[in-house]
Amino acid sequence: MAHKVKMLGTGNAFLPNGRLHSLVLIDGIHLVDAPPTALISLRNNGIPANTIETIFITHLHGDHIFGLPFLFLERQYISDREGLSPLKIVAAPGARERITELCNLAYPGSLEKFLPSITWIEDDTGWTDDGWSWERFRV
Repeated sequence: MAHKVKMLGTGNAFLPNGRLHSLVLIDGIHLVDAPPTALISLRNNGIPANTIETIFITHLHGDHIFGLPFLFLERQYISDREGLSPLKIVAAPGARERITELCNLAYPGSLEKFLPSITWIEDDTGWTDDGWSWERFRV
C-alpha cells in the first residue's frame, strides 16, 4: 500500500499570507499536531473529525494544541456522538494534564465525558496499528 502525506496547513503561528497553521495528515487517519485552524483544515478537505485515529503532538505551544478543544467538541457532539471512533493522542509526559487544563479553560465541564475516552500515549517510541513508528527526541 502506498502511503499518503497531505499538508493541510503550511503556515506558522502568525498565519503568513493567510495560510492556515502547519498541519499534516498521514494516510488519512493520523494528524501531526492540532493547531487552532485544525477543524477548518479538516472541513476544507472533506475529512470528518471522527476519522482521525491518532494525533501526534510535537510540543505544547498554542499553535500546535489550541485546536484540540474544538476537535474534541466536534467529535463529541457532531461526528462521533455515540463514541464509536477511538482516539489516541501521542505526546510528551505531562501533556495530558496540560491539554485537560486547556479544555477546561476553554469549555469548563463540557468535555468531562470525552477526555477519559482518549487513549493517551506518553511513550518515547511506539508504533501505530497500521505500522508507522515514532520516536520522541529533544531538539
